[in-house]
Amino acid sequence: MTKLKHIANQAKFCFGGTRPVTGPLKVFWEITHRCNSRCINCDMWQKKATPEMSAAHALNLVEQISDIGALHLSISGGETFLRNDIFDILESAKKKGLKISVNSNALLLNREKIKHLCELQVESTYISLDGATDESNQAIRGVKEGFRRALDAVAFFKDCSKNGKSKVFINTTINHLNAFELRQIADIVSNSEADGWTMSVVQNVDIYKPKPEVLLTPDDIKEIEKAIHDIRKKYPRILPHMSEYFNNFRNSVLYPAKLYQYRCVAGYLTMMIHPNGDVFSCPVAFEKTGNVLEKSLKEIWFNEMQDLRERIKKGKHPVCWFDCISPINILMSCFAPSKWHKLLEPSFLKHLFHKAF
Repeated sequence: MTKLKHIANQAKFCFGGTRPVTGPLKVFWEITHRCNSRCINCDMWQKKATPEMSAAHALNLVEQISDIGALHLSISGGETFLRNDIFDILESAKKKGLKISVNSNALLLNREKIKHLCELQVESTYISLDGATDESNQAIRGVKEGFRRALDAVAFFKDCSKNGKSKVFINTTINHLNAFELRQIADIVSNSEADGWTMSVVQNVDIYKPKPEVLLTPDDIKEIEKAIHDIRKKYPRILPHMSEYFNNFRNSVLYPAKLYQYRCVAGYLTMMIHPNGDVFSCPVAFEKTGNVLEKSLKEIWFNEMQDLRERIKKGKHPVCWFDCISPINILMSCFAPSKWHKLLEPSFLKHLFHKAF
């Protein structure tokens, strides 16, 4: 019944609806803003850490997320595993039947923790890797041994998840310092036998403010486009997203206003929760709509967020191109009545085939 509600909810979105009939398809939860990386494409580690809700409140929030009908829970930070009760949260979410993804820089991951993740059958874990060598990875992420630990974590996952129920992906933020290393990183991902490689171009948004020297240039974009073309040819199954997502990297950097052609699903299919319980429509967190320590998640989702949903539909929101939400925007746009012809395009059919098999 929950899945049928989500199908109906997505159909309503495609026909222009703004009032959801169920909870979000995906809840993003940054359980901590503490971080043990020192990335130059994100300044979260430089800020005073956001207060975190108690263990009891965290478990209650898991229950509320399930009760409003959410299907997926994406847990990140900061660094996810800096929170001591992370496995209590994950166990509670699995008992509630939520599909889970976890993001990590792998600095705190070891074989024991990865075995636990596999035993819980956490569906997806995303490991950060931003360079093709230990040196270039350290130049971006600011810590020693991050390169080795990331690849060790992938190897441990492949060892522990023999049934394939816990998948591991390598995740890269493309910036000026690694734009010319993508082919080498692709080889590393392929050799690691990770289940795939996710990527976003560096985003100049307030919450993850990058240093100016990592912002992409027009020459970087040209190289990225060539590299992705070559990578998709060499490793057809390594990149899980539709080609339209990658084709818009240029727009996201040089012509961001063009991205308003896609109606954003933020606040209708997605929700973001911060460590202190503040609720937003998406990871960009541009407008707070409530706090779960003050109001129920149900009240915030169905009532407090409604005005923002109306404005998002009208394009009154900052634009972004994160891989956690933009591919959903593309997919939903294909099902809008005016764009049904896109469902028969070879690139779309090829994407569906790869997802199915």
